[in-house]
Amino acid sequence: MQILVERTLGVTLILDLLHVLEKLWKAAYVFYAEGSLAAELWVLDRTLRILFGDVSQVVKGIRQSVTKRGLFGAKRKTLCGVADYLHRNRARMRL
Repeated sequence: MQILVERTLGVTLILDLLHVLEKLWKAAYVFYAEGSLAAELWVLDRTLRILFGDVSQVVKGIRQSVTKRGLFGAKRKTLCGVADYLHRNRARMRL
């Protein structure tokens, strides 16, 4: 499917955007209440940054938030997991 889309439209598919969004929502809920406008805006902002090729900046921002907020335990594990996932797959997240 990806090869067909690349050949037809001349674009590279973004690495399973649903998985990326799932990770971003997990991260957003560390900072904001589920269902809140703040969480939605946080995810929207990071999604747009990723779509425009700023994956590294999104990763950097998440990691800085862990440090600046002094997060530990489950919150730290969640955010570091999201940052690691995005970092590992950053080369595949491009248009």
